[in-house]
Amino acid sequence: MTKKEVANLYNWLQGAKVTKLTDEEKIKFIRMMRTLKPVAKEVRDATNDALETAKDERYDEMVKRINEGATSANQIADAQSYIKHICEVADKAVSDLLAQDVQTVLPRLSEETFERLCLSNDWNMAQVADLEQYLLDVNS
Repeated sequence: MTKKEVANLYNWLQGAKVTKLTDEEKIKFIRMMRTLKPVAKEVRDATNDALETAKDERYDEMVKRINEGATSANQIADAQSYIKHICEVADKAVSDLLAQDVQTVLPRLSEETFERLCLSNDWNMAQVADLEQYLLDVNS
């Protein structure tokens, strides 16, 4: 898994409901989240640092234009273009970090546990398929 995948998985599962899991399954889920958390924090911190570094003196003015509404379409387009540029600079700054592989061994969930987790949450089929590749123990 790449650091980006770990961070995305952590952020996604952070809000997951575990009401239908047994106590043992909840503990296993918590352990899995603990495994993911340091990498997710590293990615979040690096992304925030990159955004702060990319900002200049125009940033607050441009955000204000977007949030409060500018007087002309040109001002809005200029502000949107500026914010897009800031995001691209920040993305480029963390792209190498996000692409790094992580040698993390996640505790896998049994098929029954994974099914209960899915039933506890309102995920669509694409989301379930994505989660399945990381969470499901194919030997269960």
